[in-house]
Amino acid sequence: MDTTVINFMSPPIPYFIGCGIEHYEIGGKHIQRFNIGVFDFVVVVKGSLFIGEEEHKWVLRENEALILCPDRHHYGTAECTEETQIHWVHFHSAGVWAQHGSMQEYLQNLLQLKDQYQDMPNNLINPISLPKHSRLSDKAINYVKELTLLQGEPRSIAAWRQQTIFQQLLQYLDLEQTLQQDLTAIQIAEKVERFIKENYRKPITNELLKQELNFHPNYLARCMRKHHGVTPMAYLSQHRIAQAKRLLLNTDYSIEKIAEEIGMELSTFSNAFKSQEGVSPSRYRKKYMNPER
Repeated sequence: MDTTVINFMSPPIPYFIGCGIEHYEIGGKHIQRFNIGVFDFVVVVKGSLFIGEEEHKWVLRENEALILCPDRHHYGTAECTEETQIHWVHFHSAGVWAQHGSMQEYLQNLLQLKDQYQDMPNNLINPISLPKHSRLSDKAINYVKELTLLQGEPRSIAAWRQQTIFQQLLQYLDLEQTLQQDLTAIQIAEKVERFIKENYRKPITNELLKQELNFHPNYLARCMRKHHGVTPMAYLSQHRIAQAKRLLLNTDYSIEKIAEEIGMELSTFSNAFKSQEGVSPSRYRKKYMNPER
């Protein structure tokens, strides 16, 4: 099975556009298209489909699926040798997306992908990764069939339900794509995240995390990088700065008081804030504070 992964950075979440069913008689062939502008999720439910994208070619058997990218050349590579039926789902993403050769390659590039979101903290970004080519479970196929059944309903009735089912499909495929070791890493990263959010006002070190969570700091760092793209200490700094921004705009606390509230020394806070936001805390407050306040 192809190991290629298509990754979406969310928000915004990829959204559903339309779906349908296509039948191919013996001798039929997938149409040729260039730059169709939407992702095409092709699911074979009967027979076999011979299909290509640029220089890559696949033979999709029953219950196999392929995601075709919106900016590439798609075409049939051979005629069908048996009656074939596919379900197709078109969707789009207004956000950052990329195709990677494997999950390992995707995880190595995760931090660079998050950096493309200049105005959003890394801890608020939720990557979605989908297999380019996969064999679908019965549950995933049922999601696709449910989308198609709703296509016959009036748009005003079906639209929200289809969007909901499509997001459930994305979430399910994303979870299936995650290996068991990645699930363990995610669970540990979530424990680190929870501990930091509950205790960020207190002094937190790698040694303290080791004592509290009973894992070596290097392993905690690997888990956090895989899930959030940053180390525990970098995540702590980002969370503290996020809390500081809230206090700067919603209280009259002095800069010294805000540094104390988020558990940082004044000089460390000022340097960290300017490094992350590009301006000092006082200039940030002046720039965004409501003049009438």
